[in-house]
Amino acid sequence: MFLAGRNKRALSARQRQVQRLSMALVLSVFLLFSAALGILLLYLVKSSLGIDLIPGFSFGVWDWFQQSLLK
Repeated sequence: MFLAGRNKRALSARQRQVQRLSMALVLSVFLLFSAALGILLLYLVKSSLGIDLIPGFSFGVWDWFQQSLLK
């Protein structure tokens, strides 16, 4: 059985603590993933515009991205 919706039961102190911890964990993972995706997108835009912040250095992400698009 799968139930959805807000839990209207009174939670014990331990259950509230676990609920807050799990919510913080989910939020942290979401923010970390979003930040990593944002940084990757900014890096790809920078690379597509030909901007070199450090001359002669590359992570290789842009080359990999171009090769994966051509296949």
